[in-house]
Amino acid sequence: MQQRILAILLALALVLVCLAGCGKKETVQPEAAVAKGRYVEQSIALPAEGYPMDMTMLSDGRLRVGLMTGEREYRIFTRTAEGGWAEDVVLPEAVKAMGNLDFMRFFRDGSVFLSGIEKVGDRDYRYHFAILSADGTLRELPITYPEVNESDGILLGGADITSDDRLMLLFSFDDLREADVTDGSLSANRNELGIWSTVGGLACAGEDTYLLSDTLCGRVSEGQQTQLTDALGKQLMASAHATTGGESKIVFWKNRDGYLFFTTDEGLYSYVPGGSVTEELVSASKSSFGDPSFVPKALEGTEDGTFYVLGQQSGIATLCCFVYDAEAPVQATNLLKIYSLYDDDDLRQMISRFQKSHPETEVSLEIGLTGEDGMTEADALRTLNTEILAGSGPDILRLDGMSLDSYLEKDILMDLSDLLKETPTLERITKCYEREGTVRVIPAAFAIPAVYGPRELVSKITDLDSLVDAASRALAENNQAHSLMNGMVPQMVTDTLYDSCSAAWKKADGTLDEGALESFLEAMGKLYAIDAPLREQYADILKELEGQGDFYTPGEYTGIGGSQDIIMNGMALSAGTLEGMEAWSYALAGDDRLEDYALLPLNLQASGVFMPRQLYGVLTSSESGEAAKDFVRFVLGEGVQGNALSFGFPVNQAVFERQIQEDKTVQTTFGSSDENGNYISLAARYPSAAERQQLVSWVNNLTTPALTDRTIRSLITAQAAASMKGSCTVQQAVSQALQSLNLYLSE
Repeated sequence: MQQRILAILLALALVLVCLAGCGKKETVQPEAAVAKGRYVEQSIALPAEGYPMDMTMLSDGRLRVGLMTGEREYRIFTRTAEGGWAEDVVLPEAVKAMGNLDFMRFFRDGSVFLSGIEKVGDRDYRYHFAILSADGTLRELPITYPEVNESDGILLGGADITSDDRLMLLFSFDDLREADVTDGSLSANRNELGIWSTVGGLACAGEDTYLLSDTLCGRVSEGQQTQLTDALGKQLMASAHATTGGESKIVFWKNRDGYLFFTTDEGLYSYVPGGSVTEELVSASKSSFGDPSFVPKALEGTEDGTFYVLGQQSGIATLCCFVYDAEAPVQATNLLKIYSLYDDDDLRQMISRFQKSHPETEVSLEIGLTGEDGMTEADALRTLNTEILAGSGPDILRLDGMSLDSYLEKDILMDLSDLLKETPTLERITKCYEREGTVRVIPAAFAIPAVYGPRELVSKITDLDSLVDAASRALAENNQAHSLMNGMVPQMVTDTLYDSCSAAWKKADGTLDEGALESFLEAMGKLYAIDAPLREQYADILKELEGQGDFYTPGEYTGIGGSQDIIMNGMALSAGTLEGMEAWSYALAGDDRLEDYALLPLNLQASGVFMPRQLYGVLTSSESGEAAKDFVRFVLGEGVQGNALSFGFPVNQAVFERQIQEDKTVQTTFGSSDENGNYISLAARYPSAAERQQLVSWVNNLTTPALTDRTIRSLITAQAAASMKGSCTVQQAVSQALQSLNLYLSE
């Protein structure tokens, strides 16, 4: 292992020597001078699909993995010498009585620690702890947490096992105890530093236990805790807040020589105890660590320098293996720069997956609006355009939130028609971006403006007037509803319906239509007025929100809640954009409780409207044009499009047709308490065959992309809010909006 790490450091040093003094346009070094030797990622197929619970290397060297494969269905597999999997541990039926398992942890001797939460009554819960021995015997572990009354329940925030098979438990986020696996007795609190860890920041490595937060990190060794202030502690604190879904991305493993290995959101690292630096072994740019949806759950290594990482990627368990390849080049031969106005996890995920399949290409992502420099959309775009004119611009533009017309008119984007010939797409969507026989912008996905409510009412919505009428009737006829569309904040009302109307505002000469915009703002004012009683009820909260300044970002998320909004939020109607099959499943989660409700496309001031998602263009000035086209080709391919897109319906024709034909069973349940404290549980429902066929007819009628320009959206949303609050008339708001927007559009 020491030799392996030394080889990596020498390779990195060679790269620095080779690149010293080289400018951007310098020719690539000859093959003989290219530094080689780095870790490469390999995927290992798991025996079942599910959620990752734990992984360990047993004392005999075999790899063991635990998965949750369904509701209260948990399975344990061990990798065989031949590279397959054996389900050699079967959980007894009695485990189901423990409720939902929140922790499954493996001992090296083959036994298993289990903790579960059983629902008792409507609001009460009971914790269960057990040890499953290697021979399959289930034994209850009578753990009693001394600081909490039994009636209050137990909050277990973390659990892990040391290399010498000691069980460490974190109660209530800050109480660390060692549990005796024979009688369930607990040690005194080992968290002497008072570290508050809310993101699963408990991890064991070797015989030590770590508690992590973004302000303080400590290590418990031989029962004593010390604060980590060295290079390791600094990096852990910097990474402890880098979470996905409230889950830490930091896991540990220690080898026999005392080397510590750990993961962060930036990659896989090594650390020599007492050393002054941590060393990167695997970078995020060349691995799954660069995927924002990837959350490591466990790290294991072998003494020959191979690493295994069990994690979840887009909610599904995945097992990665990192193997040192002496012939793999350290430095990529192609450099690709992508510009996006806003940061975007979906884009980062696609970049990560692209680089894994294209190791010869290194992709850098430039974000125009970071939120740290006070720049506006207009400021960021001026900077971008200056860079493009100077010849130092990016290779690829992700055009979401930007003005498409301005870049198409400047004739600076490459024709991508050949990509559409290679990969058949939904022409209804991609043809919208054809200009004079060329296609210079391609969306990877699309969303559809939609409304959910009583079928008799929503089926009659054809314009703004009929929407206002349907909304008033829905609120009056639904005795349980107290809100039209949760219109407490004016920006929310405007933003929700923006996509259904915006395409009608832009005239042929590029300016905005005064009459169409005035009609929109008048309708928004009427909808806002209907929810006046709701705002009176929450006046204090609204006052606090307004005191926070820019608390609402237009266009940040406008997905439709569907039945959830009706049942959980007390809304009469639900409107927004339908963002794909998964979002559709959640929108239908409670429709079995509602009589004759429907989800339908929403076309108000324009017909056949859709929202493009992940719009890409390649600059003609790019020196990496073919690599840039490879990226767009990758995004349009089945590997990305067939991966249950979270940001829209796929434009890949084969993938879309397959989704229409597939009949899936969705096992996801979720819930929350209503305003009366009653817990409501809903189960996501995949659209039926009839509903999926209805989607085909909707898509066949799509002809009009909504405006994507965030600058326009922000200005109109702000002026609409001013008129709703009475700060100005609708006519004054429209006049002010047009004055600002026509100046912006003329630039």
